[in-house]
Amino acid sequence: MSQSQKPSGSTNISDLKARLGLKKSGPSAGKGAVPPPGGIVAPPGAGGQKRALTVPAPPGAAPPPPEIPDASEDPFAAMSAIANQGRQAATASPEFVIVNDGKPVESVDNRSALLRFGIPAAVLAGTLVVGLILGNVLKGSSFNDEAQADAVSVGEDIKRVRKSLLGVRDVLWVSLEKGPGGQAFPPNDEELTEALADESILPTIDPEIFTKRFYVLDGALVSQILGFYTDVITIREQIDRHVKATQSDAKAMKDGGVKLEGAKPNEGENRYIKSFPYRYGVIITAADQFGAQLVAIGPPYCQDGKASTTGTCEGGPPIGFGVRADETDSVGWKGTELGNPQNGAVPLEKLLPLASSAVFESLRKGTEASVAEAAYMRRVNELKTLVENTITSGSELEATLEKLSF
Repeated sequence: MSQSQKPSGSTNISDLKARLGLKKSGPSAGKGAVPPPGGIVAPPGAGGQKRALTVPAPPGAAPPPPEIPDASEDPFAAMSAIANQGRQAATASPEFVIVNDGKPVESVDNRSALLRFGIPAAVLAGTLVVGLILGNVLKGSSFNDEAQADAVSVGEDIKRVRKSLLGVRDVLWVSLEKGPGGQAFPPNDEELTEALADESILPTIDPEIFTKRFYVLDGALVSQILGFYTDVITIREQIDRHVKATQSDAKAMKDGGVKLEGAKPNEGENRYIKSFPYRYGVIITAADQFGAQLVAIGPPYCQDGKASTTGTCEGGPPIGFGVRADETDSVGWKGTELGNPQNGAVPLEKLLPLASSAVFESLRKGTEASVAEAAYMRRVNELKTLVENTITSGSELEATLEKLSF
């Protein structure tokens, strides 16, 4: 080619840019297509686009990050490239493969935790256990000292309460001596009721005693202490119920007592039966029906066969007593001889004195009075037993708690 036909400098530069793909004139220029040098025709299917030769990455190698355009020239393209890079990173996360090895999930989790944290956790747990043990020992030592000191004060309080219980026991014993043989409570002892109604003799409990730190002592000892105070509370409750119930039933029991008193012998009417428990007897009869007939005993019949009007016979001992089966009959006394057993046999149609009978007394008093008295007797006997047992347990506790002061 001659020099006259040589292209100009500007033409050379344009051609160079076009060949390097830097010239963007024309639709195909935007796709970065570079015509093959020397007029070489592109292979079929190339479509005029650049084809880069790529070497496959080795297995396990991470793909190269995508090229991010300059944000100063094309900010939207740069933002889109950054977003695509984030999605690719998320997609590249490792895959989890689920394998059914026949074991429950819990065992897998535990094994994983043990492998990762087993040794540090064991060391930490051991340290905590040792610390807790040493802390409890140090704390328990001082706490037990304070608990023992409190237990001594509890023993002093038990002594105070027991002294009050001794007063209650003495009041019960005074009433007990009034009964038959000095071994039984009389029904409806008004003096006992009045004494128990006096708050000054009742044991009192200081609520502060339950704030004492004796709960860390021996379990059996703590149970005995709590049992003692529980019994004291029960005693107060029983005394309160007894006083109120006795006051409520007082009239019924008093009326019953009057009726029973009327069943006792009247010395002015018959001095010879004053040793009988009642002015009643029985007659063994076979007249209409064989059995024992309950009868009231009246005046003595003297040697002249007449009833005495003074309750005594001057000419000698009476030959019998007047009896009647109906107390509403004021004149129907029938003289009957006093029966004496002969060879272990009881003669018919003879008078036999009625021996002491709780059944007879209940019938004589009436149902209301009998029920009230039965409840009264049950209450005072239960109260006596509880008071005596509580005094005994309190004395034992005093001795045990006193030893803790040494």
